[in-house]
Amino acid sequence: PLGPEEADAIAIAGMGGETIASILGNAPWASGGTCLFYLQPMTSVPDLRRWLWRNGFVIEREELVREDKLYVVLTARGGEMAPLTPAEEWCGKQDRNMTSPYRGEYLSMMLSRAERALEGLGCSARLKDQERAKRWRGLVSELKQMKEEWIAWQR
Repeated sequence: PLGPEEADAIAIAGMGGETIASILGNAPWASGGTCLFYLQPMTSVPDLRRWLWRNGFVIEREELVREDKLYVVLTARGGEMAPLTPAEEWCGKQDRNMTSPYRGEYLSMMLSRAERALEGLGCSARLKDQERAKRWRGLVSELKQMKEEWIAWQR
């Protein structure tokens, strides 16, 4: 294990978001704010974003990179971050000044995943799944709004 004085920046890449969160959670000094973390989760990106803001980290920057498929790279350090909406957990915060050439494609991909999940829940008659479907409908609506906003900013 590394100690807080052993690195100024640490990259954790090529594993799932839950594993990255577990690694950070097992280093209590990590949220102290002095070390910069470059995080590249292969899966569970929304779970990692949610974990970061709930556990004393601030996401300073997000980049989308392509190598056969799209990958998210988060730059984070200890600090307070405003709570994320469900859509921001899924796709990160966005603003008019972003210049990512892959943002529109990423929003479409994540919206499609959310719509497929909602469609699957719609096939279930279980009360629990009907309750989950309400949350997913809200997420789909937020993602559509986020995508429309992005498209408008690109004009």
